[in-house]
Amino acid sequence: MRYIIGMVAAFACTATAPAHAAPAPVVLEPASPWNIRYDEDSCRLARMFGEGKTETAFFVERYEPSTSLFMVVAGQPLKWASRSEKMDIAFSPAGPTKEITYTLGNLGKLEPAIMSSVHPDQNVNGESAVRTFTDYDTIDEKQFSDVDTLTLHMPGKRNLVLKLGDMSAPMASLRKCTRELVTHWGIDVEKHDRLTRRVSPTSSPGKWIDSADYPAMARFAGKQGLVQFRLNVDAQGRATACHIQKATKPDEFADTVCRAMMKNAHFEPALDANGQPIASYFRSAVRFKMPR
Repeated sequence: MRYIIGMVAAFACTATAPAHAAPAPVVLEPASPWNIRYDEDSCRLARMFGEGKTETAFFVERYEPSTSLFMVVAGQPLKWASRSEKMDIAFSPAGPTKEITYTLGNLGKLEPAIMSSVHPDQNVNGESAVRTFTDYDTIDEKQFSDVDTLTLHMPGKRNLVLKLGDMSAPMASLRKCTRELVTHWGIDVEKHDRLTRRVSPTSSPGKWIDSADYPAMARFAGKQGLVQFRLNVDAQGRATACHIQKATKPDEFADTVCRAMMKNAHFEPALDANGQPIASYFRSAVRFKMPR
């Protein structure tokens, strides 16, 4: 039996499904202000919604300056979430409906929790120009300037609607946090704002780790995991260190990822504004999943 390990990839945008008769949505108002948390390897923007049986936590995390968000929503209103691990979300009114793949878990006393990476739509002009840190975050703030709700939908189930409010100021705080974050890694943020090439893998990252690497004890126990990691990459394109930014227990998941990355990951180095190699980093995530 093969066990599934995959580098986390972007989620596809899907067309909005036709309307069907469905239970009235659960609409939750904020129960706390937005809170921004600066951690050693991540930045978190969090808010609570509802109360009592409808108490729900929502937070997004970033592990670097980028358009991607790691999103967690947790609470009893999501009790319909299942191991099917797919649902539709929409940041309204600005964003399209997206199908996401999520990991099911819990957040302390709040369960179930859905955990997923969300990748906003990017340049669709057929260009592959490198985007700088500033480009990414400016785009993201514009995308969220009109957002006021998040809707989570699974066909035939009761929608959950979180009244987020204007996200532009909270997202600006998240941007500030991520720019400060990389300075603690020894990265020159100003030079990275003018990169002509980001760190580029010389082979498919999906081949750096495979099902044979699934930790044996975790496999026997039916454990699944998600590991967010970062590699330091020097001016010669060599991975010089592996840092775990966040990981599911047991620790074997994190150990397995770093061991595989340091052995198999190879890169073309980042290039500065003058086309000269510069020390930088590569960041991604690995998901460990048991077959259904």
